Amino acid sequence: MNAKGSVSTTNVYPANAPDTFTFSERVKSDWLLTLLARVGYDMGSWYPYVTGGAAVANFKYTNTYADPVFAIGCACTASMTAGVGPTVGGSVEYRLDAHRLVRAEYLFMYFGTLSSFSTVVSGPGFGAGSATLTHQINFSENVARLALSYKF
Repeated sequence: MNAKGSVSTTNVYPANAPDTFTFSERVKSDWLLTLLARVGYDMGSWYPYVTGGAAVANFKYTNTYADPVFAIGCACTASMTAGVGPTVGGSVEYRLDAHRLVRAEYLFMYFGTLSSFSTVVSGPGFGAGSATLTHQINFSENVARLALSYKF
């Protein structure tokens, strides 16, 4: 699958402008497995159907919080992995001849909400202290695919 993406956002503290912090996220998935059943209506050459089941993927998610003012030198990083979730979708299949079929399919997969926690220790000059940062992310995928099949 080799799906990956990242985003980084720098924001200004509302009460301490112009002081800023940066939050970066990275996600990667190397493979995806779907286990699906389908139910539809045979309309001759056309076969519309709905499908559902489970999806399994190996998401690798990392977030990093960087604060050059209040948490100097902090490399506060949290990592997590998501795996199994429900899948629903729909499709239409068309029989080209006795052996060849073509289909278009859409699937929605939901892998749940994951939470990460990072502890930030205050930088020099701000007194002793720490804070725990909580971050939640929802993992879902939308997949559209075309397939050409051959029946023996």
